[in-house]
Amino acid sequence: MKERIKVFLEFLTHEKKYSLETIRAYRADLLQFAEYLSRLKISVEEINPLILRRYIAHLHLKGLSQGGYSEATMARKVASLRSFLSYLADQEVLPSSFEVFLPFPKLKKKLPEVLSSSELLEIIEVFKPDTPLAFRDKALIEVLLGAGLRVGELVSLNLDSISFDRREIKVKGKGRKERIVPLNNEAEKALRNYLFEGRPFLLKKETEALFLNNRGGRLTTAGVRKILRKYGKKLYGKSRLHPHLFRHTLATGLLEGGADLRVVQEVLGHSSLSTTQIYLKLGVGRLKKVYKKSHPRAQG
Repeated sequence: MKERIKVFLEFLTHEKKYSLETIRAYRADLLQFAEYLSRLKISVEEINPLILRRYIAHLHLKGLSQGGYSEATMARKVASLRSFLSYLADQEVLPSSFEVFLPFPKLKKKLPEVLSSSELLEIIEVFKPDTPLAFRDKALIEVLLGAGLRVGELVSLNLDSISFDRREIKVKGKGRKERIVPLNNEAEKALRNYLFEGRPFLLKKETEALFLNNRGGRLTTAGVRKILRKYGKKLYGKSRLHPHLFRHTLATGLLEGGADLRVVQEVLGHSSLSTTQIYLKLGVGRLKKVYKKSHPRAQG
């Protein structure tokens, strides 16, 4: 089973061009399924709809015992398994594809959280770079704020991803698709400072990676989240900051500033316009909130 999972993940990596973060998540999900089958002494060829339904029930129970899996986590686990089952059917390991017996859980459509203008100022003001790591942190947060990158895209940036002459960032997004994102003034200034005052002091051996950790290697997605948690606790007493919060904030700010929806789609690297449209709803939601708060006759 584990060998089949390994081959499947290689297929997703090289043929489907899935991101490293997605591959890691799929690996964890599928190894969890393999462990379940192993305990029941069930081979891959013996998988059937009843076993799949029992496994999903097992996940729900396991999730409850651990405080409960989120809807998004359950949806990802189902997606991982559906994709693997479809692959096994294509390889004729299973007589037919069983993914139809694994419906996606219904997700509540929550509007993404965004930062207010005052909160953005607080975050910017907290940085008084005086160490190599502080220069790095300032630069990565300005890039997140100014370019709205996914965390995987951020850590994948290399030195040649940044063009100061053209004032742009070359981003490798989902499916290894490349896009160009403008480089704003604050991000450019923070990056230049980091490249002169931060990165040379973190560098231990030659590497093309833009953002380095304190050991001189490429900064990881976990490392970025840890950095943001640190500043979140410093500002709010809790780990409120996360990479997508900056992405949501940029998208909403662009739309409220009059940007065309397709421009925002291009900046964020969304393959579907429908994904970008959620920020239109967010804009309406914020408008209603401000209206109710400020209009003298909006109450009641």
